[in-house]
Amino acid sequence: MVFARRGIVDQRRSMTMEEFNATFALRHFRPGPDTVNLSVVFGLRFRGEAGGIAAFAGLLPKAHVTPQPSRGPQFLTPGLI
Repeated sequence: MVFARRGIVDQRRSMTMEEFNATFALRHFRPGPDTVNLSVVFGLRFRGEAGGIAAFAGLLPKAHVTPQPSRGPQFLTPGLI
């Protein structure tokens, strides 16, 4: 959470320290990992519902596509690469 605070408050200045602390306190009332909760609240605050969904989707694991000339693209999970 220190890295999140440093990026949001100190570097980007998207929130004041008080706003960040209030948002950080909200995470205690929601189940799930802290980073996910903080990113969703941050997305909701700045872009509404679409921002919250985008923030959540940005944290999901990505599937990788590797082209194989003989069989076309193969979808692999990150653990198989």
